[in-house]
Amino acid sequence: MAIDTAASNTARSAPIGLFDSGVGGLSIYLHLAQQLPNERYIYYADTLNVPYGNRDSEDIEALTLKAIEWLYQQGCKLIVIACNSASAYALDTARKCYPQLPIVGLVPALKPAVLASKSGHVAVLATKATLNGSLLNDVIASFANPNSTVVTKYFDPQLVPWVEAGMPVEDETAQRLRQQLQAFANEGIDQLVLGCTHYPFFKSFLL
Repeated sequence: MAIDTAASNTARSAPIGLFDSGVGGLSIYLHLAQQLPNERYIYYADTLNVPYGNRDSEDIEALTLKAIEWLYQQGCKLIVIACNSASAYALDTARKCYPQLPIVGLVPALKPAVLASKSGHVAVLATKATLNGSLLNDVIASFANPNSTVVTKYFDPQLVPWVEAGMPVEDETAQRLRQQLQAFANEGIDQLVLGCTHYPFFKSFLL
């Protein structure tokens, strides 16, 4: 059996594609680049249509498939949907449309939060699309509920635009976030899940 080493080498050197509605997915890219420094990456940021979290499911799916098609045409060997909202409404469809292409999606890290919680009450900070999507709610039903953990969902439509604007500390969104964190503490919430790839950029703001 003959082995085409040239084709094999080309496949190995093909880039990994990442897609998000804006800069949020860069938090995923930074992690991947640290773990896989020898890989090449192509990042697609749909800043024209950011944020996705306020859009309906059909709109999110259409925009996601458009981005994946573009990355596919660039020869990506694997595509990461670095957006929780897009994963919630387009991951299954994308995998059906591109069965030959590995496509990875995201779901908020609720399981480790449930395991780490001592109060049995955690919060998920995410977009409306992610909070209403089946990926997260399946985890709540299959993991959080059986572990007797209460999951509080919180959505602020201005958080993603605030991050895209550079997170000015005197902005009303920042003030509202501080107040919400205090409310979480008052409710006994001891684990906060950042369920949007934009949100790790303000992680230091939460400390």
